[in-house]
Amino acid sequence: RAFDLDRTMINLNNGGCSPAPTHVLDQMMRDIRFSNELPVDHMWGVLEPRIESVRRDLARDFGCDVEEMAIVRNASEANETMIMGTDLARGDEVILTTQNYPRMINAWKQREKRDGIVIKWVKLDTPPKSADAYVAAIEACDPAVVTSMKRQLNAIAAGDAARASSRTEYEPRWGQPSLGGGLLR
Repeated sequence: RAFDLDRTMINLNNGGCSPAPTHVLDQMMRDIRFSNELPVDHMWGVLEPRIESVRRDLARDFGCDVEEMAIVRNASEANETMIMGTDLARGDEVILTTQNYPRMINAWKQREKRDGIVIKWVKLDTPPKSADAYVAAIEACDPAVVTSMKRQLNAIAAGDAARASSRTEYEPRWGQPSLGGGLLR
C-alpha cells in the first residue's frame, strides 16, 4: 500500500491536507527522530543543508537553473508564490476558468484589487463536455494563449523541456499556462 489511510472511509479531499505516501512519512519520522537526538547540530548542521542539494538535483532533473527552483510546503503555497511574484502591471490580463481552485481564485482577485490586473473569466460546464470544449472556451477568450498552451503541452509530452519553455513569435508576453490555474497574458 502506498498510503496509510483509514480504510473505513473514502477521503475525497486531498487538496489542503493531502496524506504523504507511506515511504515519505517513514522518512519524515526518521528525520524527526534524528533531529530530536541532537537538535541544533542535526537540524541545522545536517538536515538543513540537504535542502540546497535537493534543490540543485531537482533543478537538474527539470532542466532549469537552480535559482528557478523553489522548495515550498505545498501546492497552494507554490501557486500563490507564483501568482504574487509574477511581474504584472495595471491592465495586464489573466485568464481564469470557473473551474479553478478557490484559493487560487482568491489570490488572483487579490492581485486584481491590489495591482489593477484584469481577470478574464472563461465559464466551463460542470463537468466539461470534452477537452475540445475546454480548449474552445479558452480560445474564444484569446486564440494566442491556446496556441502557446498546445505547443508547450506537446513539447512536454514529447519530453522536450527546452522547447516547452521557449517562446515563439505567436505568444503574448504572458502566454504560458500557470500552475495557479490561470493563464497569464
